[in-house]
Amino acid sequence: LISAHSDVRQSVAVSPGAEEPKELSVHKTGYQEAKAKVDHLAETHSAHKEFNARVDKLRDDPKDPVYNVPWLDEAYWRSSTAPLSNMFVGSKPLFPPCTDQISPGIPDWGPHPYIGPFAYVNRSKNPCWFDQAHQLLCVPYFYLAGVSKSGTSDLFSRIIQHPEVIDSRKEHHWFDRRRYHRDATPSHFYDSYEWKQFCGNENCTEPRVILANQIRHLYPEAKVILIVRHPVNRLYSRYLYDYGLKPTTRSEMGPQQFHSRVVDGLNKYTNCIRKWSLRHCVYNKTLWETVHQLRIAENMYSVLLEDWLRVFPRHQILFIRFEDYAKNITAELAKVFTFLDLEVSGEQIQLFSQSRVMNRGKYHDEGRLLPETRAILERFYEPFIRRFASLVGDEKYLWKDI
Repeated sequence: LISAHSDVRQSVAVSPGAEEPKELSVHKTGYQEAKAKVDHLAETHSAHKEFNARVDKLRDDPKDPVYNVPWLDEAYWRSSTAPLSNMFVGSKPLFPPCTDQISPGIPDWGPHPYIGPFAYVNRSKNPCWFDQAHQLLCVPYFYLAGVSKSGTSDLFSRIIQHPEVIDSRKEHHWFDRRRYHRDATPSHFYDSYEWKQFCGNENCTEPRVILANQIRHLYPEAKVILIVRHPVNRLYSRYLYDYGLKPTTRSEMGPQQFHSRVVDGLNKYTNCIRKWSLRHCVYNKTLWETVHQLRIAENMYSVLLEDWLRVFPRHQILFIRFEDYAKNITAELAKVFTFLDLEVSGEQIQLFSQSRVMNRGKYHDEGRLLPETRAILERFYEPFIRRFASLVGDEKYLWKDI
């Protein structure tokens, strides 16, 4: 298998007996491309008509509570995805184009179009194909899609110890924000703030195409491992990590400074959500920059998961709670290998579990989170936590034991 962090251009071994397909070219002819554009425009107009019909109906019908917090529910229903929230889209955009006028002369793609799919060989568990130079190429079979400072690096370091998992690079950035600039943190679950550069997001105030769409388009059977952490603890850990990398600001990064930034940040996000759609605020790069890049939105897991569940079937996603992983690495690793259909002995899992912990936090260096900071953060995140647990279908994601 190839992990989500592998280099897509890496030439790898394939199952014995795999044959090179007779037709190596995966590009459409000019006629096929033209026909595809016409079909796409027709489909787009139809989808837009259906979308508008649903919006008109919602104007007259009472809106169901989602978060059971009036101002949050109002923001939820202002999102472009709300009228279509129960519609599974797969690799297609989450909602119709962000314009009423669609001209055949205007391309419906941006600077970063979809990749693939390719003519994958049948005898390899990984999605692999031969290019025109007869070189075997492969893309990931699974993706570790958690947010940073939630044990992603540690879990990844243990998964790649399995003899059937190949890793050529720790960071796999051709789907996330490093595709555009030099951010060193993978962010498959929380989309890049550069989402406007994805094709299909033209003229949008919130993304209709996310990373999940592009991954599923490339390989519909891809498996996703999502590891998450209690939002409050994860926010503080990420804060210490970000500011610990900047020697000139380390004297400004203690618990009291964090509290001041949190108060300011929550006020700005609350003001945004009261005025705009919930998704617009969560995916808003300008807002993130105004709160000193404090990663408040990344912990609104429910907003992000709702998008991903419209793209991937539930059975293709494995949920792991960081707190459970930290307490019992062996048990959680066993779940991961079972999910990935990888055979592993008890001795192997014990060996993988005994490796040193990667990227351990630095609470002991800078001080613990202030009680008053935790209180206001828990109050803010509580509706998002409830919604997330409901979407996952597991009450342990209420984090009542934390």
